[in-house]
Amino acid sequence: DPLASFQASVHRAEQGTPTIDVASSRRETQLTQESLSGKKPSVEVDLSKSININKSDDPESVKSLVLALETLASFGGSDGKVTTTSGTVPLLPFVQAVVARYLSHPAHEVRKSAALTCCSLLVPRGAAHGPQIGTFSGSIVEDILQKLLRTSVSDPAALVRLCVVQALDSRYDSFLGQGHHLRELFLLLQDEALPTRAAGLRLLGRLASKNPGPVLPVLRTFLNNLIVELECGLDTGRMREEAARLLVVYVRAKPSERLVRSVLPAVVNALPIDKAAPPRLASASLEALGELAQATGEDMQPWVHKVIPHVLDIMEDRSSAS
Repeated sequence: DPLASFQASVHRAEQGTPTIDVASSRRETQLTQESLSGKKPSVEVDLSKSININKSDDPESVKSLVLALETLASFGGSDGKVTTTSGTVPLLPFVQAVVARYLSHPAHEVRKSAALTCCSLLVPRGAAHGPQIGTFSGSIVEDILQKLLRTSVSDPAALVRLCVVQALDSRYDSFLGQGHHLRELFLLLQDEALPTRAAGLRLLGRLASKNPGPVLPVLRTFLNNLIVELECGLDTGRMREEAARLLVVYVRAKPSERLVRSVLPAVVNALPIDKAAPPRLASASLEALGELAQATGEDMQPWVHKVIPHVLDIMEDRSSAS
């Protein structure tokens, strides 16, 4: 547990080395021992009551806050700690008490920087063993992840929602694969912005290999909805184009391959790959067709004679380079 570093600090303090406050160190050691033994910590560390958050949205304050948050994101090594003149300090309590509260700042630039800083410091890159579920550090990570996921589905700025989803990489899979987090992640598939829906789909595709039980039924339903949109999208083609681009992301996820095989005829027949399709829609459909061919292999053979003439016709169309 990253907070176990306080044990060494207590030892140095008892030897007469003025590192950090002994009483505080003993309390942190007790919390760590309780978490390692599987007990719920008897006292929560709450720093937020004595901290004031800068809610100013004037340009200078926003610029300073963004710079401060981006600088903080570079702190700490692979163990998530910072060594100061007074000892070794874990960053997780500070991230929880200070940084996470900037996720509700009025300026979207600050909310974005706060989210990226949280994602950088919760589980340090290159760490051999990150915080584990059930430990005191793990409970802090869970609390901050809950706030990040809330931001990813409800922030008014599409860029902030997208940045949060993209920053939740494989370091967080053991946490995100839990049912209470998955319920919020499923909402990403209904986001109004296509890039956010695509990022959420990639994330769920990755988590499907970790916890397939709750994820695969949702992905199966989502695939059926894509087929319906490809067949019955609006005349403008925008809805069908987005469905085709999401299908590309869907097929690239390894756990989704067997779901695609079961409805392959419906998917191939729904793709608009004839000359009548608008150029952008035809381009997205061809990309989806290529991903289907790579994922399903010989299962595509029954449609080769039907598909190839349309592909050749589109390649001869000089009206659009795409």
